[in-house]
Amino acid sequence: MNKELIEIATEAVKRYNEIIADSEVQEMLRVKEKAELDYNSALSYAESRGKIEGLVEGEKKAKIESARKMLIKGLDIADIVEFTGLSIEEVEGLR
Repeated sequence: MNKELIEIATEAVKRYNEIIADSEVQEMLRVKEKAELDYNSALSYAESRGKIEGLVEGEKKAKIESARKMLIKGLDIADIVEFTGLSIEEVEGLR
């Protein structure tokens, strides 16, 4: 029985090596690998971009919230613009 298993395994390895040696198969493997790398790269870029956009949006919301509080406290619009970096129009729009 062990001899049969060894023969089967040997034949399987031989067939595997023949398939892998085929130039068409090698090209398909290269194309598949490149597609996986491209996909992973695009996914990584999208994740990074999403994180950056989220941070920018969060920072903007924090500035707006600070400006609202400053308006409630009666600070001058020019000072709020200076402190927050928001535009005059953005601050005036919070009234």
